[in-house]
Amino acid sequence: MESERKPLKLKFFHGLGDVLMFRNILKILNRPIELYLDSRLGQSAIFACEELVRVVSTPSDPDAYREIKFYMEHSRPCQSGKATKPRICMEHEFGLLRPDYEIRPLPLPFLDRIKTPATQASMAFLEDLGPYVVCHFQGTALADAKNPSAPFAQKSVDRILAAGWGVVLINYDYVFHHCSNRDYAFVDHNRVRSTYRKLPMEVESLWTILSGASAFFGVDSGPLHLALCTPLPCTFIRNQRDFFRNFYDTGLETLSVIDVAEVEAIPPRLIPPLPSAI
Repeated sequence: MESERKPLKLKFFHGLGDVLMFRNILKILNRPIELYLDSRLGQSAIFACEELVRVVSTPSDPDAYREIKFYMEHSRPCQSGKATKPRICMEHEFGLLRPDYEIRPLPLPFLDRIKTPATQASMAFLEDLGPYVVCHFQGTALADAKNPSAPFAQKSVDRILAAGWGVVLINYDYVFHHCSNRDYAFVDHNRVRSTYRKLPMEVESLWTILSGASAFFGVDSGPLHLALCTPLPCTFIRNQRDFFRNFYDTGLETLSVIDVAEVEAIPPRLIPPLPSAI
């Protein structure tokens, strides 16, 4: 019994989407966890109300924490279901065979109550913007396989503006920032605003922006994972990566998808009408 109460010390130095998927695994472990996260990535608030998880940013003995690998999807065989990133982790890192357990985006309603300098900065960033939608055209990892072209982004933003919305472009200056991810020329800091070097790298900053939005359009990257934890209508912008088969067993039934090989921009049918026009 004493060993069951002793916290399991885990190190998880991975990106936002991976951390959000990893929550599924922590829940079925069902034991106290000391979770060592990379403090530079601003992920601690994700576990603010997890009773069994205590986040550690600067452990006195880092070697005491077992480093968890989060393999690429379909890189290892799985016995209990399709070889998504979290299921590979369940089986190969923890020896858990759970065909009954469906991995899904998990809600984070407690983030609405978190008030930090990061959330305050985000509110100031949104001031006077009016109704807006969020776009994320520039993923960090595997950018060439994920990201649409600059003309696709330009035409999409033009359509959204024409429909009366403001636009927030998600482009945090990540610790592992892709060298090609710069602000687009059409960012005017008025109707089109970008987070690039404007906001702190904290998950509650992004959550604040998503919470005030009316729709999300994004590539296969962490912000899409977080948007799926909200009630927002979400659209996946697909290039060479298939979000639907790589990560979750369920929970994507309402996720729309557009293929950059088939459309030149976000279709008007997916841009919501302004509240005053409903």
